[in-house]
Amino acid sequence: SNLNEELSQVRWIFSDKTGTLTENEMRFSQCCIGKLVHPEEENPGGLKQYLSKGCEDRQRVIEFMTVLTLCHTVVCSPDERTGQMVYEGQSTDEVALVQGASNNGFAMTHRDTSSTTVEILGVPTYWEILQV
Repeated sequence: SNLNEELSQVRWIFSDKTGTLTENEMRFSQCCIGKLVHPEEENPGGLKQYLSKGCEDRQRVIEFMTVLTLCHTVVCSPDERTGQMVYEGQSTDEVALVQGASNNGFAMTHRDTSSTTVEILGVPTYWEILQV
């Protein structure tokens, strides 16, 4: 058989968006920022190394991670036992991105309808929410 001819007859592609195969577990596994490729699974929290002054990728990494911590509908609250932030949201994709940002030093520590607070390498920054 000719695979190309058979492939051209495909009308529908079914994918596992519901999580039945992946157990609905989303993880921040890798990102590309400019020319920088960061494999989070191989080097967890490794983006912090690009935040030192003088690093050419520093500003791009800061902007990228800031966007991950701000542009979503995830809420957070501290775990009563551990004190660590727990992120929850309707979108598991968004939760995974926010958790990935937190693992790299950009942790959302507060969010309400009008503002959010993000700790960037331990320094709190306050952001006003204009619209969701």
